[in-house]
Amino acid sequence: MASQNSDRTDTIDPNSGFCSETKIFHSLRARISLPPETLPLSVADYVLSNLQASPSTTTLIDAANGRHISYSEFIHRVKTLAADLHTKLGLSWGYSAYILSPNSIQIPILFYSLFTLGVIISPSNPACTKPEISRQIHLCKPVIAFSTSETADKIPPLQYGTVLLDSSEFESMMTNDTVEYSHRVVVRQSDAATILYSSGTTGLVKGVELTHRNWISVLAGLYAIHENEPGTPPTVAVYGSVLPRLRVRFLFEGF
Repeated sequence: MASQNSDRTDTIDPNSGFCSETKIFHSLRARISLPPETLPLSVADYVLSNLQASPSTTTLIDAANGRHISYSEFIHRVKTLAADLHTKLGLSWGYSAYILSPNSIQIPILFYSLFTLGVIISPSNPACTKPEISRQIHLCKPVIAFSTSETADKIPPLQYGTVLLDSSEFESMMTNDTVEYSHRVVVRQSDAATILYSSGTTGLVKGVELTHRNWISVLAGLYAIHENEPGTPPTVAVYGSVLPRLRVRFLFEGF
């Protein structure tokens, strides 16, 4: 008996990707390289390990006022905020955080800080009504919320309260150099990273849990698509992000 080819490459049409044996279409793109599943790795660490940026490279721009944040400042704010959230508020691995805010320059910093702590983030649309928010909070069971002064009144009381992203207090949480936090949280790729929500058009809103491994796979595919061809100079991509980061497509836009 002939040996069975586990990849079934001999039965996959190279033009369409259709496998005549399994009746399944396969991607014609080259297979992407993923880190070993057993390697402790958060999606934030994965993204940062793939960024080839000098300390002075502009990473974030606030279109409203033209403010720039360099790569080194971005990393500093992520680490400082993570330290503050852990030491002062007690956020740690496995907790869930609900985020109700329009897009802003603070959102990526908040996301990466929470990911490095192993906190599950659950972003929602600031246009949601109180009943919709109540349903989402029932699903993700957060201990804390992050919002703005315009939307905070929609959020019910939580264990650690609601932090206002447009407050001077939050700004100080990202820049307070007196807080020290050297302990590194071990985040497994199989750990939950996000809880996103369905639109609710066919019934009650449903929560969808995605792991760090899920996000790493998505991003690895995007990196492979946008990778420069051999011999071509690197390009600088600028992404304009105006929608709330609450869908798979937009959550890591620009990174």
